[in-house]
Amino acid sequence: MQHYLGTRVETRLKKKLRKLSKAISTGLVPLPPNSAGKNVIEEMTDLDYSVKLRSYTPKLPVGYLGLEKRIGVTRFLPILAREDMLLYFATTYRLERFLFKKIVGVQGAYQSLPQELVSKDKTANVLDLFEIIDSLPYSVANMVDPSNWLNEWKEFIGFVKNAIDSTPSEFVILTSDIANFYDSINIDRLRDKLSVRLAELRATPEDFEQIDYLENYLRYYDRLLNGYRPSSKGLPQEYLSDASRLLSNFYLLAFDEKFKDYCVKEDILYTRFADDLILLGKDKDCLELALHKASRFLLREGLNLNASKTRFFTKQQYQLYRALDLIDAVGEKNQFRIACEIRKSRKHLKAGGKVRTDTISKRLLTALNKKEITYSWSIRRFIEDFATDPDKIRILGQTYIFRRAMLESDPNDFLNVYVASICSKPYAHPKADFLQLLRKFKTKLSNAGISKDQITLWIDQIEQSAKDSEVVTQFCVPSTKSFYKI
Repeated sequence: MQHYLGTRVETRLKKKLRKLSKAISTGLVPLPPNSAGKNVIEEMTDLDYSVKLRSYTPKLPVGYLGLEKRIGVTRFLPILAREDMLLYFATTYRLERFLFKKIVGVQGAYQSLPQELVSKDKTANVLDLFEIIDSLPYSVANMVDPSNWLNEWKEFIGFVKNAIDSTPSEFVILTSDIANFYDSINIDRLRDKLSVRLAELRATPEDFEQIDYLENYLRYYDRLLNGYRPSSKGLPQEYLSDASRLLSNFYLLAFDEKFKDYCVKEDILYTRFADDLILLGKDKDCLELALHKASRFLLREGLNLNASKTRFFTKQQYQLYRALDLIDAVGEKNQFRIACEIRKSRKHLKAGGKVRTDTISKRLLTALNKKEITYSWSIRRFIEDFATDPDKIRILGQTYIFRRAMLESDPNDFLNVYVASICSKPYAHPKADFLQLLRKFKTKLSNAGISKDQITLWIDQIEQSAKDSEVVTQFCVPSTKSFYKI
């Protein structure tokens, strides 16, 4: 870190590296600390020195963690070696100030909710909405601290709700996302984009060196799959994802500029959160043409839209799909309105409509955990229908699994069923997630009457069922046993 020491960039970097180091050591897959006993700043100084000497080579991932996407379709997340995580994140963080360019209407996980839009009580035209969005600064999401990302997702959903409320009633909505986004990013094109951006902003030679380090890492980090051939595509979709999230958002800036200009001319409201696109327009024809235009723009970036996830909604259908009114009712702590909105969601589901029941479950469980609402009959019925089945609840993640269990008079009963469910499946990610739950909520589990013997039994069950996952057996299980002094 010698060539950056003393700069504002390096001061911020040190803080982020300390957070990153903690996340690596205590996160989903706890990796052991530096064997020499050095702190993260000393580690990074050594890494910088080895990079300068051209002696650094990315290690192989320590393993892969299987995450079920749908009906057995599994995405394997690479678990990067500790020093590679540090270098990849540090290099991206050093470039971070060059990665943001304000694009009107683009959220991308980095832009806050327009407060002016919240207070609007009349229908606005699309240009007014763009002007409001354009007045806002960026704020950077940080998955090393997941609460930051969650807050920005809430703000994005709030923006979408208010945009829907503020556009004409006849408007329709078209949603889509970019297929295999991280895997499809072209490394040569990313390098070119970074080089042009740094040149525009008159970056220092040290900043340009970071592009070389980043390219070297991206081309050779996944040699287990690519051999010694340099990779031409793909960012690592590892479980923390800060670095890849920043780079992927930057990669889309040229697309955002072109497509936003098109949408403004056609009176279409375009917004994006990461790889999710939402269009609001006057009719299906204009949105279909817009998506064709988006496909042409994305083709130049080596990307495609996901046809299976592209669908039209009326404004009412989308409000029901995203449960926007129900989320709003929970925010108001209005028990009567919550019950009405739950009935509305149930009716829509029964009629064959689509509803994000996972979103509803998360919001209800959070509000119940904070004692913002009471556990009424209608809420209990919804939770029991949609957040009791272990196959459904495991997609919600450890925090919501814990909150769901705490609604039971005996949390053991629910967690026993849940552990049996994840152990009956081959996917490693839910097992790693539950082991992190045991570490994260140790005190609360004890206060709920869950004994160390019961926890030991759960760890043993997971270890037996995860014999084909070196990540779970070599890192997650030993760390959890050590945490409980087993």
